[in-house]
Amino acid sequence: MAGSGWGTLLARQKLAMPIQRLILLLALTGCVQDGDPVAELPDAGSESELPSLRIDSVRSTTNWDSIPIQGVGPSNGTLHIRTSQGEQQLTLGSDGSFCLDLALELDTLNTITFQASNLEGLYSEEVSVDVLHIPRADNQQPNDELVNVALRATDFSMSNVIPDSGAFGSAVDGEEDSYVVLKHTSALGSDWFGFKLTERAGIDHIQIIGTPDCYPEDYSIYLSDFETPGVPWDTAFTDWERIETVWGGAQEQVIVPALGDPKARFFAIRFNGNSCGPFFGYSLHEVREIKIMSRDAVGDPEPPPPEEPQETCETLVR
Repeated sequence: MAGSGWGTLLARQKLAMPIQRLILLLALTGCVQDGDPVAELPDAGSESELPSLRIDSVRSTTNWDSIPIQGVGPSNGTLHIRTSQGEQQLTLGSDGSFCLDLALELDTLNTITFQASNLEGLYSEEVSVDVLHIPRADNQQPNDELVNVALRATDFSMSNVIPDSGAFGSAVDGEEDSYVVLKHTSALGSDWFGFKLTERAGIDHIQIIGTPDCYPEDYSIYLSDFETPGVPWDTAFTDWERIETVWGGAQEQVIVPALGDPKARFFAIRFNGNSCGPFFGYSLHEVREIKIMSRDAVGDPEPPPPEEPQETCETLVR
């Protein structure tokens, strides 16, 4: 009968016929020759689904040394947790839900990786979360290293004092072989020299180093934490704090402790007398180096990270 060949039969098959029947038909029509490779067909149900794992939202920063992690994994499966401190496992219950208080590495970014396995030994995809630990104020340790916050200062101020030789910068350049000779231009009492510290800092002590020939002998030292302090002498009891007054400091080097580590942005020294007397109607002070040492460089104040109540698995509403 015309049109009764296999080509006519193929034309009448539905497009969605099972692939096994299609291959059989192709083989019968000669479209698949002996020896041609035929793709293997997967057995239905031979591939098991990977177990699922859900990690609930986790805060990205915390002040506390642990953080609660909750989520859902496979029923009666195992949760695998990996951090920089090692690996641990948690056996899940029949509903797969979990919550654990996970210890954090302090003052650093913590990357925590989770993976779940089911009773068949299959593993879920890995899920990672990052949590930054920020120390609370009561956990911050003092810095034992002293830093000179006067080193290479550049913002100088003065009143009735000028360099007779050298430059102001020689007093803070860190080089004790250089020095500046400061000359008074008027009567003692309103003669001062100061500068802005290289950063706001808590001051441990102040070191004044002169020269053997003519070092400062009588002087007062002031610090200010104001952003724009006034004249030290005129505003000594408002913008400035007097740290020490040295009388008869008959030595080339004097170290003045700043009790209580006061915070400061500016330093000033008011000259009252020297070790070498007046010269031609004015006084000279030879300053080799001024060191303002801090073990608490704090920078400009910023709002501290918010102190929030500690979250644990007990405090979370699941």
